[in-house]
Amino acid sequence: MTEHCPTCGQPMPEGTWLQEERQKRGLSLREAGRSMSIDQGTLWRTENGGVPSLRPALAIARFYGLTVEELAERMGWNGIGTPSATSGDAS
Repeated sequence: MTEHCPTCGQPMPEGTWLQEERQKRGLSLREAGRSMSIDQGTLWRTENGGVPSLRPALAIARFYGLTVEELAERMGWNGIGTPSATSGDAS
């Protein structure tokens, strides 16, 4: 059964890594979002390539037993979890 975006009603594209992991657990978007304490729309956008803010990213990573850095790597989010070139002391 094809799932649809809870916000816009559009069919969800087939299978990102995150979506596949959720489906392996037998969870709907609503159930997974509740388990993570995040909005199902945020989860849908993340499953479909969006980059969430820090709180949802932490919740998603914890839910799947990952660090935010590991989640970012699997999802292809460039620059998340890596030190900024402008941070720290440059002497």
